[in-house]
Amino acid sequence: NMVVIMDEKDPTKVRGYNIAVGGGMGRSHDKKDTSAFAAEHLGFVEAKDMFNVVKSILCVQRDYGRRDDRKYSRFKYVVAEKGIEEIKRLVEKYSAVEI
Repeated sequence: NMVVIMDEKDPTKVRGYNIAVGGGMGRSHDKKDTSAFAAEHLGFVEAKDMFNVVKSILCVQRDYGRRDDRKYSRFKYVVAEKGIEEIKRLVEKYSAVEI
């Protein structure tokens, strides 16, 4: 999830984005350990860095997400397992952008 932050001096210009990750309301009725999660705030990213950060989030999912069971392949489970601080560290490492 992203919330656009506009420039206070020039309201036609995007300053950056507040990013939240790991949310999802889906559950599988036949899997008791699937859950709904609210997204967690990852941080603020300047507009110029947005592409690299989003690409890095996808890379974290690629490298740490589960592929063995589709019910658990969502990013919300990676965030729940690793914690938002570790996700932030990984995204910063992959993107070379401080969040």
